[in-house]
Amino acid sequence: MADIDIVVPWVDGSDPAWQTEKALYSGETAGDSRNIRYRDWDTLRYWFRGVERFAPWARKVHFVTWGHIPPWLNTDNERLHIVRHSDYIPQEYLPTFSSHTIELNLHRIEGLAEQFVYFNDDTFLVGPIPETWWFRDGLPCDQGIIGPYVADFRGSIAGIACNDTEIINSHFKRGEVMRQKPLNWFNPKYGKLNLFNLAGLMWQSFTGFMYEHFPNAYLRSTYETLWALEYDVLHATSLRKFRDKRDVNQYVMRDWQLASNQFVPRRQRGYASAFTGDSDETIRQCVLSGKNRVFCLNDCTWVTDIDAKSRTIHSAFRELLPDKCSFEL
Repeated sequence: MADIDIVVPWVDGSDPAWQTEKALYSGETAGDSRNIRYRDWDTLRYWFRGVERFAPWARKVHFVTWGHIPPWLNTDNERLHIVRHSDYIPQEYLPTFSSHTIELNLHRIEGLAEQFVYFNDDTFLVGPIPETWWFRDGLPCDQGIIGPYVADFRGSIAGIACNDTEIINSHFKRGEVMRQKPLNWFNPKYGKLNLFNLAGLMWQSFTGFMYEHFPNAYLRSTYETLWALEYDVLHATSLRKFRDKRDVNQYVMRDWQLASNQFVPRRQRGYASAFTGDSDETIRQCVLSGKNRVFCLNDCTWVTDIDAKSRTIHSAFRELLPDKCSFEL
C-alpha cells in the first residue's frame, strides 16, 4: 500500500511571543479572534501516544506549528516532521491566526505524501484503526451523504460550509454525479443515512454534505486541483488573519473528493464527541469505553472550573495511554 502520512496543527495560546504577534493584528479584523480558538488543554502528548499505539502504519507525522515546540517532544524522532508556518505557507499570508489558512495550504508541506489524514489537535485516536479505514485502492474512504446546513446562530460553521458548497455546485451537477457512481451515494453501508440522499433527489444542486468533526482522508492532488481552479477564493481566504464568515475551509477539499466521486464508500462508526464542559463521566466514557476509535474533545465557553476539568481529562487519557511513546523525551 502507498505511504500514508498524518498532519496535525497545534498552537500554544499561552506563548507570550505568539500573543504579542497576535495582538498586533487582533484590532484590524472583524474575524473570529476569540481566545477559545487557541486555548491549549495540554493533551497533545496523548494525541501522539494514540497515533503510535493505534496507527503504526503512519509513515510520518507532520506537526504544524507557529514556532512553539512542546519541551517534551522528541524532535529527533525519524517519523516526526516539524513544520513551521513559514516553512510552507506563502509569505504574503503570514503571520496567520486562521485555521483556514493553515489548512488550505497543507499541500505545500515539503515531503507530504499524496495520501494523508488530517487531524485537528482535539481529535484523538482511542482505539485501533487500520489504514484501510482511510484509504483503499489509492482513494480516500468516506461517506457520501447529502446534508443541508442550517445556521443555528450567526457566524456558525454552517455559513462557511455553504461557501464550500457554492464552489462545488459551480463545478458539478448533483444528478450527473450520482448517476456516474450510484453505489457511492446509495450504499448498504450507509444504512438509514441513505434516506438523506433520497431526500436530496428533490434538489437540482447539492445542498451540502453531512460531516462530523472527524479526521479526514485527503489526496494532495485534490488541493492542487482546487488551487488551480479556485485560486481567487482560496487566496482571499488565506489573506485574512483570522477566521471569517466569507471564508472557505478544508472541507471544500473533502466536498470536492465526494462530488468528483474520488472516494470509496464507508460508514463512519466508532466515533465519539464531547465538550470540555460535559460531565466527567461523559468524557471518561468517550475515552475508555472501548467502543470508539476516534474521540473529539470540543472546547467550549461554559467551563467553570478549568483546573478540575483538566484533571478529569488527563486522568482519562492516562488510564488509556499511560506509557510514554517514541515521540516523547
